Amino acid sequence: MPPGNYVVTAEAAGFSTFQQENVSVLTRGDVTVNITLKVGGVTETVSVEASVVQVEFNTTTMSQTVTGKMLQELPVLARNPFTLVLLDPAVVNRYWDISHRNPFYMQSSNGVDVGGSTGGRNDLLLDGVPIGVDSRGSYSPPMDAVQEVAVLQNSVDAEFGHSAGGVLTVSMKAGTNEYHGTAYYFGRNPKLNAVSNSVTHTPNPVRNHVWGGTAGGPVLKNRLFTFFSYE
Repeated sequence: MPPGNYVVTAEAAGFSTFQQENVSVLTRGDVTVNITLKVGGVTETVSVEASVVQVEFNTTTMSQTVTGKMLQELPVLARNPFTLVLLDPAVVNRYWDISHRNPFYMQSSNGVDVGGSTGGRNDLLLDGVPIGVDSRGSYSPPMDAVQEVAVLQNSVDAEFGHSAGGVLTVSMKAGTNEYHGTAYYFGRNPKLNAVSNSVTHTPNPVRNHVWGGTAGGPVLKNRLFTFFSYE
């Protein structure tokens, strides 16, 4: 299911309707809703609005999810969403230069250890589809097109068997019943950069221009949606 907040409703003849609001579904998350139907008329509804802390009963996998709000607010210099897995304390960078994890450096996405020596042997998933090629990642989507990033440590569930390491999952955004979009530009110029060395005052020659945007909305309301991104 796409990540987001859902409403779960259960009803049966002779019982009052049960409704649980604010059920949060995260990428690779495990959600349990305890439904209690009380004897009563179908016109009665028991509505639960508060969301409690979810305990994952159906899996032993340790995981951490970076939500869309964090994706928008956290500064990621390389603009590579897979870099956000480093927020997990069990993930250690093994790429040669953490400041150059640019999306077009294909080995940077898989250059991490997840709960052990797993660099280059992790599984990379984009909306559930494997995108890893040997020790590299074949594609890194724009940051503004990503909904959530999740990292799963060993031992992962039996549905995963392609890799010898952890599982790095990226979920893409999708269109909704309302039109939404973004436009952005990130630039670095030697005239504005801080010096590389505060003692020798060696100039920092890094120069780049990153720009793009996203747009999404309905094609058929409540039925068909579209989402586009470019960087």
